[in-house]
Amino acid sequence: MKSLLDINRIKVQNGEFALAVENIRLHTGESIAIIGHNGAGKTTLLLALAGLIKVHEIDLTFDDIPIHDIRTLYDLRTSITMLFQEPLLLNSTVHENIALGLKIRKLPASEIKRKVHEFADMFGISHLLHRRSHTLSAGEARRVSLARSLILKPKLLLMDEPFSALDALARDSLLDDFVKMLRHVRCGVIFISHDRDETLRLADRIVVLKNGRVIQEGAPSGIITNPADEFTASFMGVETILSGIVVDVFDSGFTVNVAGRAIEVAGSADNGEIVTLGIRPEHIVISKDKTASSSMRNSFEGKICGITHAGTHVRVLLDCGFKLISYITPHSLFELGLYEGSTVTASFKATAIHILRHAHLSQ
Repeated sequence: MKSLLDINRIKVQNGEFALAVENIRLHTGESIAIIGHNGAGKTTLLLALAGLIKVHEIDLTFDDIPIHDIRTLYDLRTSITMLFQEPLLLNSTVHENIALGLKIRKLPASEIKRKVHEFADMFGISHLLHRRSHTLSAGEARRVSLARSLILKPKLLLMDEPFSALDALARDSLLDDFVKMLRHVRCGVIFISHDRDETLRLADRIVVLKNGRVIQEGAPSGIITNPADEFTASFMGVETILSGIVVDVFDSGFTVNVAGRAIEVAGSADNGEIVTLGIRPEHIVISKDKTASSSMRNSFEGKICGITHAGTHVRVLLDCGFKLISYITPHSLFELGLYEGSTVTASFKATAIHILRHAHLSQ
């Protein structure tokens, strides 16, 4: 697969905040999700790549063109399109909005008309072509904005939380159409997201930013199984995060004291380390039987202190001396006869625990 963008280094200094991003590669037709806390530098990175803010250092290659000066990036702006959270449509018809970039490029009127109808059809907005932008719903406006951007067939599409303002139904429908459109246009995409499902649906790779630096990069499967920190773990669906002290080390793992309870963990650590552990909710098994499963190294009695129905699953909050969160099916909830206040046994494997962070106790 051809490399479209190689970021060797890009640095932005804004007061006390500094963005210094290195070693990110984007291939043609690939999508990268940028995630991180508010203030991590996500939008700053996109604005820098779009040439919309002052960049203090830049060393990248875009479509085989080395870029060491922001002016060179300006020259490539017709190959790069950025979408903001708000659609930013002109107060004119949908047809005129979608056609805007093509008119600026002085395409023949017949070609503009053909392309506008083609992309409007792909995004399911052909019936809106004569409507004015201020009459559109949020989902319709976003579809127009995407059509206007992608009709130019950019090589790189930058998106800052493009689907955040939409309700679940409108977002799901638009995501389906957007994925199909990306296959047609074959551009590279870098997008910011605060939504796990959206990220996993669109991203081939994920980049995690923290304090202006890349702390983790990789395929979604790798980020899910080995998150770098608590934010990443939580974002990727690790709902139980516990901290404790390593009190014993053995061949295949170690034991952590968490609130006076011993939790066995597969992996390596040293005695006296403070560790942070993460457990995905689907890996915590709830039973009414006090006898732990032989395959589960960790088993704790506790009480249910919260039950939340969440569509296809039920979120169960447990107090075992520390808090655990488990997902079970509505059928299991009914079969086990569980309710708030029920006493149950929660079990999970030592291999199901993510080691998120560890540090030595000060002597």
